[in-house]
Amino acid sequence: DTTKKLPKIVVFSSFRTHLHVVDVCLTEGRVPLQSLSRQGYSREQKDAALSQFRDDPDCPVLLLDRSAAEGLDLSFVNYVFLMEPLENVSLEEQVISRAHRMGQQSIVHVEVLVARGTAEETMLEARAAFINWEKEKEKRSPDENNEGNKESAEKMENSLMEEVNRSGRRVLEKLALVDIEEDAKAKS
Repeated sequence: DTTKKLPKIVVFSSFRTHLHVVDVCLTEGRVPLQSLSRQGYSREQKDAALSQFRDDPDCPVLLLDRSAAEGLDLSFVNYVFLMEPLENVSLEEQVISRAHRMGQQSIVHVEVLVARGTAEETMLEARAAFINWEKEKEKRSPDENNEGNKESAEKMENSLMEEVNRSGRRVLEKLALVDIEEDAKAKS
C-alpha cells in the first residue's frame, strides 16, 4: 500500500465566527473535517466528532474553540494552527499541550497565524517587547537589579510602558474606535 497517511491537524480559534469561515472554506475545498465548535452540539455529538477525527484516516482536520478544548487528549495530532494569538499566553500553552502530551509519537508543529496590520499583530509586538525586557532584567546581576542600578531599571520599565502605550494606540487605531491625535502626546 503506497497511500500516504494524512496528518492530523487541529485548527483553534477563540472566535466561533472565525472557525465558521474556516469550516466553510475547507468544506468548499472538499477537505474532510470534524468540528467541536458548532453551536448546538450535544456532548455525545462532540464525542462522536472527536472519535471520527481520531479514528478516520481520511479526516485530517478538527476545528476547536475554547469551550471544547478542555480536557482533550490530542496526542495523535501532528499540527496545531492557532488562527490568532491568544490574549492569554497560558491558554495558548494549554491548547498546544493538548497535542504535545505524554504518548505523543511524533513532532508537533505549531503555527500562530497573524494578519498584518491587525490588533493581534500589535499584541504580539507588545508581548515580544515584554519578553525582551524580562530577558534583559534576568541578564543583570542581583546588585544591578537592586539599589546600584535602580535608575537603569526604571528607564527600562518606562521604555516598556511607552512601547505598550504605543501598541495600545495602534490597536485603537486599527480597530477604528478612536482617532488618536498627536496633541494627546503633549498632554501626557
